[in-house]
Amino acid sequence: MIFQTLISALALSTPLLVDACQSTVTKPPLLWLADLRSGNTDADSSSQVNPVIATLSQANLKTDLAALTSYKTRYYKSTTGATASKDLLKKLQSIAASAPGTGGKVTVTSFAHSWGMSSLIARIEGTNSAGAITIAGAHLDSINQSNPTSGTAPGADDNGSGCVNLIEGFRKLVAAGFKPTTPVEFHWYSGEEAGLLGSAAVAKSYSTSKKPINAYLNLDMTAWLQTGTTPQIGFVSDKTDSNLTAFTKKLVSTYLSGVVATDDYCGYACSDHASWNSLGYPAVYPFESITEYENPNIHTAADTINYSQARDLPTLETINLTDDPNSSPLLMHMSSRSWWWPT
Repeated sequence: MIFQTLISALALSTPLLVDACQSTVTKPPLLWLADLRSGNTDADSSSQVNPVIATLSQANLKTDLAALTSYKTRYYKSTTGATASKDLLKKLQSIAASAPGTGGKVTVTSFAHSWGMSSLIARIEGTNSAGAITIAGAHLDSINQSNPTSGTAPGADDNGSGCVNLIEGFRKLVAAGFKPTTPVEFHWYSGEEAGLLGSAAVAKSYSTSKKPINAYLNLDMTAWLQTGTTPQIGFVSDKTDSNLTAFTKKLVSTYLSGVVATDDYCGYACSDHASWNSLGYPAVYPFESITEYENPNIHTAADTINYSQARDLPTLETINLTDDPNSSPLLMHMSSRSWWWPT
């Protein structure tokens, strides 16, 4: 049994949570990282997860998200999309360079594509470097559906939110000297909005190279809560692994209060989890809510940051990712540190 809780718990937990409508979230949601130690099936790794959760920074999240939304668009064929990838590469390399030297070896690389905007891969080496890899991924590109090539597409929720979850999780695990038993990787993909192009290329490369994959966690849209609804994490049931999903759901009750785990359904290959699932790798996709209540501003110029309603709560950090000052969006899966997944 390979224990992957550390990458899972922080993934539900870069706490950008708000006092959400009728329900108040009183614990930071997890981010799921992955310790990947063997022989432990207990989903409560609070003694390891909570110290890292305590270091998560709202200021970092806001800064990272402001940087990602500063480009006119992160469309995968645009020059600004390519620039966004290059700029994030430098940021990740800087984080890697700050490693204290007590954890696993940290590397950051770009994965080139023919369309110009590279995908990015950050890796924390395990003591068993040949062991199965646990991956947390998010797509970096954005799109304006009405004018893909030149329309404004800040992509705050879709998918700046998932990206900053991973950045902060990676940052704090590196700083903590995290050293998993088997490798942990963070991926930022380009070309998702054009048909999962980046993740498909990376997954195919891993499959061709016969790299063993322990599990894949997908973070795509983690910041919206519809006014009047209960905070919930919608676990996509199609093109995902049922056992992995059932296990990850347990982390919600372990680490979150006032948030429920519910089932959701895409009906098609709606995000990058499908690229890994199609090649036989176990994948899980927790969504910001359920599809019925998804952010109506995505794929438009209105998918922006608005901090006017943001406020701190005990143990929580808040952000409002909408133009509507009356809405209460939720940035949930924000930093990373704990997913125990069965293999």
